[in-house]
Amino acid sequence: LAILKLDIEGLESEVLSSLNTQPDAIIVDDSDGLVRSISDGSPYTAVNVHQEKVTFVNSGRNSSRNDVFCINPEEAQCPDHNEASTCRKDLHHMWSIGLKFQQHLVDTASQTSVIFPIQSCGDVNDISCLYMADPFLFRNSDDTWYLFTEVINNDCQKGEIAISVSRDGLKSFQYLQVVLKESWHLSWPFVFSHGGGHYMLTCATAGSPAKPVLWLYESDEGDWPFRWERRSRILFEGPLVGYALDPVILFHEPDSTWYLMTQDSETGQERLFFSDRFDAGFMEHPDS
Repeated sequence: LAILKLDIEGLESEVLSSLNTQPDAIIVDDSDGLVRSISDGSPYTAVNVHQEKVTFVNSGRNSSRNDVFCINPEEAQCPDHNEASTCRKDLHHMWSIGLKFQQHLVDTASQTSVIFPIQSCGDVNDISCLYMADPFLFRNSDDTWYLFTEVINNDCQKGEIAISVSRDGLKSFQYLQVVLKESWHLSWPFVFSHGGGHYMLTCATAGSPAKPVLWLYESDEGDWPFRWERRSRILFEGPLVGYALDPVILFHEPDSTWYLMTQDSETGQERLFFSDRFDAGFMEHPDS
């Protein structure tokens, strides 16, 4: 594989490796560790450079793991896959995770500091990662911070949930592993604790032959935070026309009620549900 690295203005170039052929990929690097564009005609749609590690993610060639394959969620044909397989429509996205510190939650003019990136696909070592998105921070009882994220598995063309950890007060993060995968696309790992237990809601939007229901997952104390099992179905087919996008659940102490907010993927409307339990019995609120 021949790779040509350019600076952001393309004025300097450096051959990182060469087989005396034309470059298979052109990396345009603006010094923040992320690649901004790839040469036309290259089989590679994403290249991440992070912490001196180069990760190549291609648009269909299963170059590293031929034993991993699954049904892809989107409708566009995927290069080099069989006729039944398809590619996601966001293959050219290269998202990573940043962290912003701000003195005041609402006042955007207040003093801020930004760390970017804290995690990217260059840190992922257990799957062929296309991009990371939907970060959720969870502070553990021992002041360890867990970062749950969506990671796109390029071999399967679907989202899975992964975890990273910070043990130095959010100064740095170490990628750990994928902790949850289904036969459908997962994103939006909304993690919360209640009664000593740990729970997660996810956004399930594609890849299943039928419309996915909204599952609540649980991580037992001995397995936390690495193993998650389905606990109960929060919403069944019926209340929503489409999928439950980006669900958020919270407990309102004054009326001892759990509220679930989610967007209907078909109508674009935010819907509000309520229950006296966090794991079942949700009904649509009259003011939804």
